[in-house]
Amino acid sequence: MPIELPGEILGLIITVLTRQHHPLQYGYRTSVRRTLHQLCLVSHLAYVFAAPLLYQSIVVRTHTELARLHRTRTQFNAADSFSSFHPTVSLSIHTLRGNDRTPRLLADLINLSRHSLQRLSLDTQLSRESPCHNPAVLSALSQCHHLHEFSTTLLHMTAISLQAAAARWPALRRLALDGVFPADTLIAVVSVLPSLTHLLLLAPAGHETVRALLHRARRLQRLVLVHETERMFQDQGPKIERLAARVQASGRDMRVVQLRFGDLGRLWEEFGTRGQSLSHGTEMKNHVEIGMLWDVGEY
Repeated sequence: MPIELPGEILGLIITVLTRQHHPLQYGYRTSVRRTLHQLCLVSHLAYVFAAPLLYQSIVVRTHTELARLHRTRTQFNAADSFSSFHPTVSLSIHTLRGNDRTPRLLADLINLSRHSLQRLSLDTQLSRESPCHNPAVLSALSQCHHLHEFSTTLLHMTAISLQAAAARWPALRRLALDGVFPADTLIAVVSVLPSLTHLLLLAPAGHETVRALLHRARRLQRLVLVHETERMFQDQGPKIERLAARVQASGRDMRVVQLRFGDLGRLWEEFGTRGQSLSHGTEMKNHVEIGMLWDVGEY
C-alpha cells in the first residue's frame, strides 16, 4: 500500500533532495534531474511540487535540447499555466553549437519566458553567426524586464547590442562580462542599470576604467575582476587595490575582489573540499559555475 504524505511534507522533502551545491549555480546534477523527472510521474501531487523545480534552473548545451525545451515551453504556454507554475526561471545557454534555426528558437524561448526569466547566461557558438547578433534575439532580450542576472561574452554579443538591451533591464542586479569591452561602452552599460549591485569582469580593463565604473555605479557592492595573465595582475592590481581602499574609506559599502585566471582552479578545489563536488572550470566562458565567483572571499 503506497504511503501518502501531506503535501507540505512532500514538498519539503523534494526541495531538500534537489538543493543545489550553490544558490547561484545554473542547472542540476544529472541524478537530481532524473529524480525530479521520475517524481513528476509518481502522482499528481508529486508533479505539482517537482515540475516547477525541474524547469526552474536549466542548462541547454545542444540544439536538440533547445528544440525540446522550446516545445515543452510552448505546450505550457498553450495551457496558460507556465507563468503561475514557474514564478522564476534560471536559463543557461551554454557552449551551444546549433544550426540556422537556433537563433529563432532561442528568440522564441526567451520571449515565451520573459515574464518569469530572472537569470540568463548566454555563451553560444555558431560556425557563422552568433545568435546573440540576431535581431530577433536582441529584441527578445530587450523585453526581459524582470532579469536580475545576465552574463555573456564579447564574442557572442557586441558592446552596442548589450548597451541597447541593458537600457531595458531596470531590475538587473548582477552582470558578468567576459572579454575586453570598450571602456566607454562598458561605462555606458553600467550607467543605465540603476539596480546593479554586482559586476564581474573577466579580462577587465585598466584602473582608470574601474575608477569610472565605481563613480557611475553608485549602488555597486561587489566588483570581481579576473585578470587573464600574471603580468596584468601585477600591473593593474595594486592601482585598483589603492582605488578600492579610497572608496571604502569614504564610507561606501563596496568591495573589490581581484583574481588571476589561474586562481579559478584553486577555487573549484576549495569548494570541492567543502563537500561540494563541482567540475573544474577550465575555460573563462564557463558561466554555469560563475555564480560562485560572487562569493569569493566569503568562505
